[in-house]
Amino acid sequence: MGFSLSKKNSKRDYCFISIFVYGGLRESEVVSIRLVDIKLEDKFINIIGKGNKFRQVIINNYMYDALTDYLEERLAIKTDNPYLFLGQKNKNTKGPLNRNFCNRLLNKYKDLCKIAKLHPHSLRAFFCTNALHNAGYSIEQVANQAWHSSLNTTKEYLVTEQEDLVSLENKL
Repeated sequence: MGFSLSKKNSKRDYCFISIFVYGGLRESEVVSIRLVDIKLEDKFINIIGKGNKFRQVIINNYMYDALTDYLEERLAIKTDNPYLFLGQKNKNTKGPLNRNFCNRLLNKYKDLCKIAKLHPHSLRAFFCTNALHNAGYSIEQVANQAWHSSLNTTKEYLVTEQEDLVSLENKL
């Protein structure tokens, strides 16, 4: 993920997108991360997800670096807001960012990423596909990390390009 870090809120934005891409989280889960949920030294984040279900998401090296950089900046901000991500509207409240923030943020970076339609669901699909095809996760591990109760739900997120199928077929 190579976008410029010279702009206002760039460390926050990079951290936000890194957690999306490498954590496989839903937009409501990302905006709901509180500072106390982050266990940086143990490399996991406590997440309360859909249906108030609890899980722990692994912090990989990209997320760790992004979190470390942003937390340094975030902790210097004088606020009582317990949530990790701050914006203009929630900085002086005790509430999370609005879910619409996700779409505005992704819209801001879609040109830099050279992706015409960049939205939260596409990042979740990217996580699932990348975990299965490139990181070596089993489909069960992808489902577990994405917090899908059914493997069929996970399969709907997986993108298989024709060239990937040809490559696999040639390995037979």
